[in-house]
Parts: sequence; C-alpha cells; structure tokens
Amino acid sequence: MSPEDRIKSEMKSLQEQSQYFGINRVYCATEVIDLLKQPLSKSEEKGNLYWYKELLPDGRIQFKAGRTNDVVRRMGQWEKKCYKSDIELLKIIETVHSHRLEQAVHLWFKVAGAWIVPYPCVSCGTRHREKFEFDEEIEVDVTELGGIEKAIQITEILRDMIDA
Repeated sequence: MSPEDRIKSEMKSLQEQSQYFGINRVYCATEVIDLLKQPLSKSEEKGNLYWYKELLPDGRIQFKAGRTNDVVRRMGQWEKKCYKSDIELLKIIETVHSHRLEQAVHLWFKVAGAWIVPYPCVSCGTRHREKFEFDEEIEVDVTELGGIEKAIQITEILRDMIDA
C-alpha cells in the first residue's frame, strides 16, 4: 500500500469513528490532507523531526514534535532553558521537507485528541506553542489510536508522502 493510501485509510478510519472523536478532530484530519496537496514552498529544507516526552512533577505527560538540523544541540537548549531532567527523546526522523512535515505532525496531534498546552512552562515561565498534552477524558480514544507510537508511525508515513 502506498503512503498516500495508508494516510487515506487512517483518515477514513477516523471519519468512521468521528462520533467518538467529535467534528473538530475530523476537521483537523481534512486539514492534514489539504496540507499535503499544497505545493512545497521554497523555504523547505532538509532537517530532522524529533519527538520527546516530558514527565511533569504533577504526573502529567507532555509531548513535543519539533524540527532542527541538530537534535543534540536542540535537546541541550531545552534542558538548559527549562531545566528538564525528565525528558525522553522518543524518535528522530530525517526528512528533506522539515517545515511541511512539522506542520502535518502538529495537525495530526490534534486529530489524535491532543491540545496545545495553554499555560506557561513550570520551569521557565514561557508558553511553549508546540507542546501537546492529551486530555484524560480522551486517553481511551488515544489508546485506541495507538497513542504516541501511532503518532510516530503516522509521522513516518507523512514523511514518505511529503518527501516523495
């Protein structure tokens, strides 16, 4: 099955389960498809998409999917700025279109039921725009989708489509 067919299959599955997810998540799934159809911009560049999870002192877990040319340097920046000791790097994915892939992944997080963390970081006070958290009520749905492992798998499929 081609990467595009795999994504379409995932989207169809989401639409069939939309009564559980709500219209907002189905809308985000449509946005992913629309994004993939747009022509690539001239600012696209080769890079790495990285995933990490952070365990907060109150037990919540946040996820970050970001892009960089040097993951080790970027992780060092996060640790220095936010004093993070409970960060786990989950995956590094190389891509030739890092901007587009990052956009698609952030939309996919919304499809999977995540929301952008609206409050300031407990360590540095900054409101990080690209950190996500799953609502406890939605956790069952996320588990059915395969959780973060599924999101990483979808990232690889999206990368194959975008880089093709």
